[in-house]
Amino acid sequence: MRAIGFLLMMAAPALAQIAAAPLHSEGRVLAYPRLTQFPDAAVKAKVNDALAAQEKTDRDSRNDCFSQLRQAGQKATPDSYHAGIRLAYLSQRYLSVEVHTGYDCGGAYPTNDDSAPVSFDLKTGAALDWDSLFKPGFITAAEGKKAGVWALYQKRYGKTGQDKDCKEAVAGQDDASLHLWLDSKRGGLVAQPDFPHVIEACAEQIVFKPADLASAAKPELLADIAATH
Repeated sequence: MRAIGFLLMMAAPALAQIAAAPLHSEGRVLAYPRLTQFPDAAVKAKVNDALAAQEKTDRDSRNDCFSQLRQAGQKATPDSYHAGIRLAYLSQRYLSVEVHTGYDCGGAYPTNDDSAPVSFDLKTGAALDWDSLFKPGFITAAEGKKAGVWALYQKRYGKTGQDKDCKEAVAGQDDASLHLWLDSKRGGLVAQPDFPHVIEACAEQIVFKPADLASAAKPELLADIAATH
């Protein structure tokens, strides 16, 4: 018991050095979080530079949307552009930011939920390489095969409360691009498909818990999710 207590006391200062803000922004604000405390100054700067660059890109897109409306003789409304940005996961090793935008810039079809999460490996400060955290073929499909994560998504989707048309559409997809991010509150890996407009409403978020990923994920990822949740 003494050994366990010592390890906990040693871990506490390291955990206290990690913080980020803001935790959430909504509407037209478009404020991405920044690491405010992190033990490695170089990693902190690299991640914050990447978050600042993405924030600028999104703000430019928002301003371009408003410009298109003005050129079309239309006035921007609160529904013209809306973003939800949330710090979904932060540990000593990983950071994930959940990002959703909806916009109507005067085109044929409005976009209701454009999911564009960003995740980082806090060991290097680089964007998270999902393939490196799972067995080969789970994230990126091997030639002639279905990606494991997509097969898992389809299996879980069939048990959701979505309507019959959506279930048939998802079951009929051989593959799909999935947006992935870690979520400490929900205790797992979140997947949301990037579907074409015709089935956009079927793109439900599904959370895979460590038990769902046990056969495919690296042990360090599973341990981090469990500890952070």
